[in-house]
Amino acid sequence: MKKLKAKKRTLRGRKVKQLRRQGILPANIYGRGITSQAIELPQQEFLRIFKESGETEVIELMLEGEKEARPVLVRHLQLHPVTEEILHVDFLQVNLKEEITAAVPLVFVGQSPAVKEGRGILLELMDELEVRALPTQIPSEIKVDISQLQEVNDFLTVADLPLPDGVTAEKEAEELICKIEAQKTAAEEEEEEAAEETEAAAEEAESSSEATPQEEKASDAATN
Repeated sequence: MKKLKAKKRTLRGRKVKQLRRQGILPANIYGRGITSQAIELPQQEFLRIFKESGETEVIELMLEGEKEARPVLVRHLQLHPVTEEILHVDFLQVNLKEEITAAVPLVFVGQSPAVKEGRGILLELMDELEVRALPTQIPSEIKVDISQLQEVNDFLTVADLPLPDGVTAEKEAEELICKIEAQKTAAEEEEEEAAEETEAAAEEAESSSEATPQEEKASDAATN
Protein backbone atom coordinates (compact mmCIF):
# COMPACT_ATOMS: atom_id res chain seq x y z
CA MET A 1 0.00 0.00 0.00
CA LYS A 2 1.09 3.56 -0.68
CA LYS A 3 1.67 5.73 2.38
CA LEU A 4 0.74 9.30 3.28
CA LYS A 5 1.61 11.35 6.34
CA ALA A 6 -0.82 13.87 7.81
CA LYS A 7 -1.39 16.06 10.88
CA LYS A 8 -4.50 16.94 12.83
CA ARG A 9 -5.92 20.24 11.61
CA THR A 10 -6.96 23.12 13.87
CA LEU A 11 -7.74 25.74 11.23
CA ARG A 12 -11.34 25.57 9.95
CA GLY A 13 -13.62 27.49 7.62
CA ARG A 14 -12.13 30.35 5.62
CA LYS A 15 -8.88 30.14 7.57
CA VAL A 16 -7.88 27.04 5.59
CA LYS A 17 -6.83 29.40 2.79
CA GLN A 18 -3.73 30.03 4.90
CA LEU A 19 -2.87 26.34 4.60
CA ARG A 20 -3.34 26.25 0.83
CA ARG A 21 -1.00 29.23 0.40
CA GLN A 22 1.64 27.14 2.19
CA GLY A 23 1.11 24.13 -0.08
CA ILE A 24 -0.90 22.27 2.56
CA LEU A 25 -4.15 20.51 1.65
CA PRO A 26 -7.06 20.46 4.13
CA ALA A 27 -8.86 17.13 4.45
CA ASN A 28 -11.13 15.01 6.61
CA ILE A 29 -11.22 11.37 7.65
CA TYR A 30 -14.58 9.72 8.29
CA GLY A 31 -15.90 6.19 8.49
CA ARG A 32 -18.24 3.81 10.21
CA GLY A 33 -17.72 3.75 13.95
CA ILE A 34 -15.10 6.52 14.03
CA THR A 35 -15.26 10.22 14.86
CA SER A 36 -14.67 12.49 11.89
CA GLN A 37 -11.21 14.03 12.06
CA ALA A 38 -10.01 17.23 10.37
CA ILE A 39 -6.48 16.78 9.01
CA GLU A 40 -3.90 18.48 6.78
CA LEU A 41 -1.23 17.03 4.50
CA PRO A 42 1.34 18.16 1.92
CA GLN A 43 -0.49 18.92 -1.33
CA GLN A 44 2.24 17.77 -3.72
CA GLU A 45 2.68 14.49 -1.87
CA PHE A 46 -1.05 13.84 -2.04
CA LEU A 47 -1.14 14.61 -5.78
CA ARG A 48 1.72 12.20 -6.41
CA ILE A 49 0.02 9.37 -4.51
CA PHE A 50 -3.44 10.11 -5.90
CA LYS A 51 -2.14 10.03 -9.47
CA GLU A 52 -1.07 6.42 -8.88
CA SER A 53 -3.82 5.14 -6.60
CA GLY A 54 -6.92 7.04 -7.73
CA GLU A 55 -10.12 6.43 -5.77
CA THR A 56 -9.98 2.63 -5.72
CA GLU A 57 -6.65 1.78 -4.06
CA VAL A 58 -6.27 1.67 -0.29
CA ILE A 59 -3.73 4.15 1.14
CA GLU A 60 -2.02 3.87 4.54
CA LEU A 61 -2.54 7.24 6.21
CA MET A 62 -0.21 7.85 9.14
CA LEU A 63 -1.59 10.57 11.39
CA GLU A 64 0.95 12.36 13.57
CA GLY A 65 0.70 11.19 17.18
CA GLU A 66 -0.86 7.81 16.31
CA LYS A 67 1.01 4.49 16.37
CA GLU A 68 -0.87 2.69 13.61
CA ALA A 69 -1.63 3.78 10.07
CA ARG A 70 -5.25 4.14 9.01
CA PRO A 71 -6.38 2.34 5.83
CA VAL A 72 -8.28 4.90 3.76
CA LEU A 73 -9.73 5.49 0.30
CA VAL A 74 -10.05 8.85 -1.43
CA ARG A 75 -13.82 9.30 -1.44
CA HIS A 76 -14.45 12.88 -2.54
CA LEU A 77 -12.48 15.77 -4.01
CA GLN A 78 -13.61 19.38 -3.81
CA LEU A 79 -12.31 21.25 -6.88
CA HIS A 80 -11.96 24.94 -7.68
CA PRO A 81 -14.78 25.77 -10.17
CA VAL A 82 -12.40 27.55 -12.59
CA THR A 83 -8.89 26.13 -12.17
CA GLU A 84 -10.02 22.65 -11.02
CA GLU A 85 -7.32 22.76 -8.36
CA ILE A 86 -8.01 20.32 -5.51
CA LEU A 87 -9.21 22.35 -2.52
CA HIS A 88 -10.23 19.62 -0.06
CA VAL A 89 -10.20 15.84 0.25
CA ASP A 90 -12.46 13.42 2.10
CA PHE A 91 -10.86 10.11 3.10
CA LEU A 92 -13.02 7.11 3.97
CA GLN A 93 -11.43 4.94 6.66
CA VAL A 94 -12.18 1.30 5.92
CA ASN A 95 -12.08 -2.05 7.67
CA LEU A 96 -9.90 -4.30 5.51
CA LYS A 97 -12.03 -7.31 6.48
CA GLU A 98 -15.37 -5.79 5.50
CA GLU A 99 -16.71 -5.33 1.97
CA ILE A 100 -17.43 -1.85 0.68
CA THR A 101 -18.85 -0.38 -2.52
CA ALA A 102 -16.82 1.71 -4.94
CA ALA A 103 -17.21 3.18 -8.43
CA VAL A 104 -14.63 1.67 -10.80
CA PRO A 105 -13.85 3.30 -14.18
CA LEU A 106 -14.70 1.34 -17.33
CA VAL A 107 -12.01 1.32 -20.03
CA PHE A 108 -13.15 0.40 -23.55
CA VAL A 109 -10.51 -1.61 -25.42
CA GLY A 110 -10.27 -3.30 -28.81
CA GLN A 111 -12.08 -2.36 -32.00
CA SER A 112 -15.56 -3.30 -33.12
CA PRO A 113 -15.69 -4.71 -36.69
CA ALA A 114 -19.04 -2.96 -37.17
CA VAL A 115 -17.48 0.40 -36.30
CA LYS A 116 -14.28 -0.26 -38.25
CA GLU A 117 -16.24 -1.05 -41.39
CA GLY A 118 -18.41 2.05 -41.01
CA ARG A 119 -21.64 0.16 -40.45
CA GLY A 120 -22.29 1.48 -36.97
CA ILE A 121 -21.14 3.70 -34.11
CA LEU A 122 -20.35 2.73 -30.53
CA LEU A 123 -22.61 4.11 -27.80
CA GLU A 124 -20.92 4.03 -24.38
CA LEU A 125 -23.81 3.92 -21.93
CA MET A 126 -21.70 3.67 -18.76
CA ASP A 127 -18.30 5.09 -17.86
CA GLU A 128 -18.01 3.48 -14.43
CA LEU A 129 -19.47 0.54 -12.53
CA GLU A 130 -20.28 0.38 -8.85
CA VAL A 131 -18.92 -2.84 -7.35
CA ARG A 132 -18.75 -4.53 -3.96
CA ALA A 133 -15.56 -6.11 -2.64
CA LEU A 134 -13.02 -6.08 0.15
CA PRO A 135 -11.11 -2.76 0.08
CA THR A 136 -7.89 -4.39 -1.14
CA GLN A 137 -9.67 -6.29 -3.93
CA ILE A 138 -11.27 -3.32 -5.67
CA PRO A 139 -9.82 -3.12 -9.21
CA SER A 140 -8.37 0.16 -10.45
CA GLU A 141 -10.31 -0.27 -13.72
CA ILE A 142 -12.50 -2.75 -15.60
CA LYS A 143 -11.74 -3.38 -19.25
CA VAL A 144 -14.60 -3.68 -21.73
CA ASP A 145 -13.56 -5.55 -24.89
CA ILE A 146 -15.65 -4.19 -27.76
CA SER A 147 -14.00 -6.38 -30.42
CA GLN A 148 -16.80 -8.90 -29.91
CA LEU A 149 -19.38 -6.38 -31.14
CA GLN A 150 -19.43 -7.44 -34.79
CA GLU A 151 -22.88 -6.38 -35.97
CA VAL A 152 -25.24 -3.43 -35.67
CA ASN A 153 -27.41 -3.78 -32.52
CA ASP A 154 -24.81 -6.00 -30.80
CA PHE A 155 -24.41 -4.99 -27.14
CA LEU A 156 -22.64 -5.80 -23.89
CA THR A 157 -24.27 -5.94 -20.47
CA VAL A 158 -22.95 -5.96 -16.91
CA ALA A 159 -23.05 -9.78 -17.05
CA ASP A 160 -20.46 -9.69 -19.87
CA LEU A 161 -17.83 -7.86 -17.84
CA PRO A 162 -14.77 -9.84 -16.65
CA LEU A 163 -14.93 -9.06 -12.94
CA PRO A 164 -12.09 -10.37 -10.74
CA ASP A 165 -12.75 -13.02 -8.10
CA GLY A 166 -14.30 -11.53 -4.99
CA VAL A 167 -15.79 -8.57 -6.89
CA THR A 168 -19.53 -8.32 -7.58
CA ALA A 169 -21.44 -5.68 -9.54
CA GLU A 170 -24.04 -3.57 -7.78
CA LYS A 171 -25.95 -3.10 -11.05
CA GLU A 172 -28.46 -5.52 -12.59
CA ALA A 173 -26.79 -8.15 -14.79
CA GLU A 174 -28.86 -7.20 -17.86
CA GLU A 175 -28.10 -3.47 -17.68
CA LEU A 176 -26.46 -2.22 -20.88
CA ILE A 177 -22.82 -1.13 -20.89
CA CYS A 178 -22.54 -0.28 -24.59
CA LYS A 179 -24.13 -1.07 -27.95
CA ILE A 180 -23.60 -0.61 -31.67
CA GLU A 181 -26.07 1.74 -33.32
CA ALA A 182 -26.55 1.92 -37.08
CA GLN A 183 -24.54 4.61 -38.83
CA LYS A 184 -26.90 7.25 -40.22
CA THR A 185 -26.52 8.41 -43.80
CA ALA A 186 -26.09 12.11 -44.63
CA ALA A 187 -29.64 12.19 -45.99
CA GLU A 188 -31.04 10.71 -42.78
CA GLU A 189 -29.15 13.25 -40.65
CA GLU A 190 -30.42 16.14 -42.79
CA GLU A 191 -33.97 14.82 -42.57
CA GLU A 192 -33.71 14.50 -38.80
CA GLU A 193 -32.34 18.05 -38.44
CA ALA A 194 -35.12 19.42 -40.66
CA ALA A 195 -37.76 17.64 -38.57
CA GLU A 196 -36.28 19.07 -35.36
CA GLU A 197 -36.25 22.59 -36.81
CA THR A 198 -39.86 22.24 -37.96
CA GLU A 199 -40.94 21.00 -34.54
CA ALA A 200 -39.11 23.85 -32.79
CA ALA A 201 -40.71 26.43 -35.10
CA ALA A 202 -44.16 24.96 -34.46
CA GLU A 203 -43.68 25.08 -30.69
CA GLU A 204 -42.51 28.69 -30.87
CA ALA A 205 -45.49 29.69 -32.99
CA GLU A 206 -47.87 27.94 -30.61
CA SER A 207 -46.41 29.58 -27.52
CA SER A 208 -46.49 33.05 -29.08
CA SER A 209 -50.15 32.63 -30.08
CA GLU A 210 -51.27 31.72 -26.57
CA ALA A 211 -52.11 34.92 -24.71
CA THR A 212 -51.97 34.92 -20.92
CA PRO A 213 -55.07 36.01 -18.94
CA GLN A 214 -53.27 39.27 -18.06
CA GLU A 215 -52.49 39.93 -21.73
CA GLU A 216 -56.13 39.27 -22.69
CA LYS A 217 -57.39 41.70 -20.02
CA ALA A 218 -54.94 44.36 -21.17
CA SER A 219 -56.07 43.87 -24.76
CA ASP A 220 -59.78 44.18 -23.80
CA ALA A 221 -59.10 47.33 -21.77
CA ALA A 222 -57.29 48.93 -24.67
CA THR A 223 -60.20 48.08 -27.02
CA ASN A 224 -62.78 49.54 -24.63
